Amino acid sequence: MNQGWKKSTYSATDGCCTKWRKSTYSCGAEGCVKFSEGEDVVLLGDTKLETDTDPDGPYQIYSVAAWRNFIAGIKRGEFG
Repeated sequence: MNQGWKKSTYSATDGCCTKWRKSTYSCGAEGCVKFSEGEDVVLLGDTKLETDTDPDGPYQIYSVAAWRNFIAGIKRGEFG
C-alpha cells in the first residue's frame, strides 16, 4: 500500500461511513477523484480503489487549512 494512503477505521457495517463528493470532471464510473470535508480534516480518495468490503477505499488525510490553500493555489494558476 502507498505510504501516503490511510484505510478508514470508521467504516460502517452497511457500507460507506463518509459522505463523499465526486469531481464534476469525472470521466465515468471508475477512477474519479472524491473528497469529503469535515470540521478538522479533508479526505481525498479515488473511486477505482473502492471495493465491496471497503466502500470508502483508501484515502489521504489533509488538514482543512492545507486543503483550502491547495484549492486557492489552483485558482491562482500555481500548478500549470
